[in-house]
Parts: sequence; structure tokens; C-alpha cells
Amino acid sequence: MISLQAVSKTFTTAYGEVRAVQDINLEIEKGEIFGVIGHSGAGKSTLIRCINLLETPTSGSVIVDGEDLTKLSKKALCDRRKKIGMIFQHFSLMPSRTVVQNVAFPLKNTKLTKAEKLKKVEGLLGLVGLSHRMHAYPSALSGGEKQRVAIARALANDPHVLLCDEATSALDPQTTKAILDLLKEVNAKLGITIVLITHEMAVIKEICDRVAVMEDGEIKEMGDVFSVFSAPQSAVARDFVASTTNLHKVYELIENNSPLVALAEDETLLKLTYTTSNTQDTLLHDAAERFGIKTNIFFGNVELIQDRPIGKLVIIAKGPPESIQGAITYLREHEIKIEEMIT
Repeated sequence: MISLQAVSKTFTTAYGEVRAVQDINLEIEKGEIFGVIGHSGAGKSTLIRCINLLETPTSGSVIVDGEDLTKLSKKALCDRRKKIGMIFQHFSLMPSRTVVQNVAFPLKNTKLTKAEKLKKVEGLLGLVGLSHRMHAYPSALSGGEKQRVAIARALANDPHVLLCDEATSALDPQTTKAILDLLKEVNAKLGITIVLITHEMAVIKEICDRVAVMEDGEIKEMGDVFSVFSAPQSAVARDFVASTTNLHKVYELIENNSPLVALAEDETLLKLTYTTSNTQDTLLHDAAERFGIKTNIFFGNVELIQDRPIGKLVIIAKGPPESIQGAITYLREHEIKIEEMIT
């Protein structure tokens, strides 16, 4: 559905050139929910705005549904954009218009009759659960309701693609969950390809099929969400994954030389990552018994990623070095990933 080929975007500022996006190659499949995550300034907002050419790439091609948008005339691009809906962090609703008028706005120059427009708007508001707020003004709506209106408006022209630019960043956790559930429903019912950018790994975990991790305008890592969560390859991806649990607190304790992680000579601090095939096994107990070591659980966490469990344990292993190494080898043979946290 979407193919970005060697896409770059450079801005000229008073302080010189800024390369916001650098040589991005990306394929997004039809019907997929694809996430792009990165810290502020990573280039993710620029990247998503290149997909509908709100930002014109300095170089490269943007192909959406088989058409290279960078080669279209202004009029043709304007028509093509009608099939690429977009929602924003701060909703971008027109305050002087009611919910119905906001959702109907994209239909202004279509051939639909007034009655047909109203029927379509009513259907969209039913889809997003706001039929009872049709005649309200944005000022009377909660943040979640405003974003539902924005989603309905973005769907008015029956788009093939929906771009979500930090769509949940201004919302509380409960409302965020509701909006993500709505986006999943829209994806399932309408088959729309969704591209979602965020700085929150919890959002990626909740909704996305695949994810690209950005830093300094480049994609540092890309893959299905479960793989990235279970075995992040880049430093920035590891940071994001750690941020979804209290695991990052363990790293902070190590960095600050906390007495909580002060080890005796015969102790080793290990991080174990369990995936689907071994979360229910007693492998740690078996390894301790087999190699005569003692283990103390320092941190534990199990979470579901797309209905598949990932478990992480931080343990202090106590015993002779050769026994600990034997236990590590045994656990790795049973597909448990192990990292020595203090070397």
C-alpha cells in the first residue's frame, strides 16, 4: 500500500541545514497497522507528513497504492490526498462548527446530496460512538470525544490509508486505550491501512503489527512488534522496550552504583527473557538444581504482546563461576535469552 524509496527531507534554517529524514526505505502492507516510534526530534512526524506530501521530500519517491505522489500535479495530488486520512495530536477541529459540521466538512465539494451527506456522517458518528453528540460544539467535548470526531472526519472520504500523528499523546491512559481500540475496530471493519507515530512503546505494543524505530532521522530497527519487544537489536529500541516496564529502574540502579545491586564475588546479575515457548516451564528452578547454584529474583515482569507472552526476570545467581556459566548455557539451550547486566 505504501512504499517509501530513498526518502530524505532537509530543512534550511538560520542555523544551517537540518536533515530531518535520511534515506528512508520502507514498505507498508495493505491493511496493516504500522507504527513508527522515536524520541522528540527523531524525524517521525516529518516522515509521516511525507507520506501525504504535507512535507515534500527533498529526494526519493513516495508510492501510495501504486501511484508516485511526488510526480503528481497539484490538482491530482489534492484528489489523491482525499484517500489518505489524517488525525493529529490536538484534534484540529473547527471550534465554531458542530460535530456534524466538522465531520461533514471533507464532503463539501463532493457530488453527494445533502441527505446523502447527513446519512454518511450519521453512520461515521455511529462507528466512533458519538451519535448522541451530533449537535455539540468541540468546546463541550472531552479530549477522547474530540479525537473520535477527528477520526470520523478523517474517514469521511473513504480513505485507503489513515495517518495518525501522535493521536493519543494528549489523552489520559484510559482514553488512550479506548481510542486505540477504536482504531483497531476501524482497521478490522474497513480494512484501512493505518500508520501511527508515537513516542510511547505501550501504544505500539497495544495496536501495531510492525514497528520502525527512528533516531536522528534514520530507521535504526524494524520488525514485527513481538520480535522487537523480545529481542531489540538497537540501543534506542532497547531503551523503549525497557521503558514499558520497571526494568529501566534496574539499569538506573546499576548506573548509580546502588547498594541494592552490589554483588559479592560469587554473585552475578542476569537478565532472562522468556518467550512464548518457555514462559510456563520451570527452567530456572531446573538449572539451579542441576548446577548447584542459588538464585534470588530481583525483578520480574510478564506481559502480553498481541496475545503472546514475554517474560523478563532479573536474578542474582550465586555460586562458583563455572556452575553459573553452566546454568547460563543450559538456559540458552532452552531458548532463554540471557544478558549479564554487570560485567
